[in-house]
Amino acid sequence: MESRVCIITGGSSGVGKATAIGLAKLGATIIIISRNQKRGDHIVNEIKSETGNNNIYFRFVDLADFDSIHTFVDQFKKEFNVLHVLSNNAAILPMKKEFTKNGIEKIFAVNYLSHFALAYLLMDLLKSSAPSRVITVSGTPFVLQFGKIDLNDINIAKHFNPIRATFRAAVAKVMFSYELAKRLSGTGVTSNTFHPGLVKSNLTQNFPWVIRIFTNVAQALFTEECKTSVYLAASPEVEEITGKFFKNMKAVDFKPRSDFQYVASSLWDKSIELAGLS
Repeated sequence: MESRVCIITGGSSGVGKATAIGLAKLGATIIIISRNQKRGDHIVNEIKSETGNNNIYFRFVDLADFDSIHTFVDQFKKEFNVLHVLSNNAAILPMKKEFTKNGIEKIFAVNYLSHFALAYLLMDLLKSSAPSRVITVSGTPFVLQFGKIDLNDINIAKHFNPIRATFRAAVAKVMFSYELAKRLSGTGVTSNTFHPGLVKSNLTQNFPWVIRIFTNVAQALFTEECKTSVYLAASPEVEEITGKFFKNMKAVDFKPRSDFQYVASSLWDKSIELAGLS
């Protein structure tokens, strides 16, 4: 991965951090983006120390703010003239319903829509840097294949709960990954989604303390590595494979609902509108 440039969202913890460390060990140039400047700086120093790779950088981006995403992309294009890997991992799980300044439900905005916006705005650079890859963490394929999205109720006006919102955002990421693969067919840019396995993360930090006790105990059994994400980002075995769902470094048989392709295409158009990219 030497001379390869990788943007990693959510790189300060969980799957993002695990991916950053794995790719840094292979010699890649890593740009970690997050809204936590202090933690981001700490993680950069930690990865440099652990891997001996000094080409690790942090850039502040608030993924709930499309203006912040635009600013980052503009600055990145001035600083780097290539992009080989866009690794979409960032996620939040607040316990109450929140909205971005654009009026979008926050879990949907951060977990899915921010990654759509990044890929959309960086698409030309990904194409010019080909072969390049977009990898997007989602979840358990055999659960997500039954997922659906009501495009007329993006903000979940009724019966909101954070788990339902998180599941819906995960379904959106799968649809996005497959739709991106279709739209980039023949360009040398691949797009795949994956189940990360049991990786330690900070995602449950907003849970009630009683639940956190159990999740903290459970996470003691989790790993700090994410082999599947590193495999998808770096392995020559998957350089030309696109539009697949991976688990344990293998493509799985993903059989979504019959309306999957139609909704994925419609979601693409809706996402352009929501993110103000038209």
